[in-house]
Amino acid sequence: MRRRRLDEIFDLAALVLRDHLRLFLLVCVPPIVVFTAANTTIVLWLGRNGGDELEWSSWEHLGLLFLIFFERSLLALPLLLLNGNLLFDQHPKLSTIFVSSLRIYPRYLWSRAVVLPVQTVLLAWTFVIPWRALVTHFFKSEVIVLERLRGAAMSKRLSAIATGQGERNVGFLIMDLSVFVLFLFAVGFGFNVLLEMLSLNDRYWWLDARFSLFSPVMHFFIFVYSVYHTAAKFLYYIDSRSLREGWDIELTLVKGIRETEELA
Repeated sequence: MRRRRLDEIFDLAALVLRDHLRLFLLVCVPPIVVFTAANTTIVLWLGRNGGDELEWSSWEHLGLLFLIFFERSLLALPLLLLNGNLLFDQHPKLSTIFVSSLRIYPRYLWSRAVVLPVQTVLLAWTFVIPWRALVTHFFKSEVIVLERLRGAAMSKRLSAIATGQGERNVGFLIMDLSVFVLFLFAVGFGFNVLLEMLSLNDRYWWLDARFSLFSPVMHFFIFVYSVYHTAAKFLYYIDSRSLREGWDIELTLVKGIRETEELA
């Protein structure tokens, strides 16, 4: 619960995933497998089953981009609830997490899988709207899922958390993007080298880790990184609340009260 630098937050996210790997695998592996298989089928249906330099349609690119946005949102909600539960319980019940996810999905998906892509992709030319979505409302997912706020209360809460945090939020986005790009380059290169060693690089088109939305393997890597991104962003949310509201002190007091009551 101590306050951390941004690099320490990303380091802690890796430790959290390592220490609770079984729980994260149980939550994320089934949807990642389903999403990757579905996207492979969609790419195959579009007829992009070769390594030739083809002219991709801009609408096909946009459609796949929005599809990945939607699937990442489906994946992120139970992961966010899992991170929130791990803050207070080292052995959370996955059934409770999935039931809670079903209750929040409609509102969460509308905000994160529909409104956010429109604001950041289709309205990117306005500059103001993407800034508001990515920086001012940086913790909108956490406020919707963990604090369960809506309407005017949610807007007020988001403004309160974002006050004085703009530069730090931008710093987190830059670091997150940098780690994401490095991750894709590293795993993509390593995967292609492995395919060459096994003589599979020319046999199965869908195993080619090209830096393209029409590469199903890249979809898989994007989903894998989303698990890490969700953990890092949640830890940054906790860190920001501790910095602005002294939440670490509050939770320490609550923990002390509970331990005293248990002893009594």
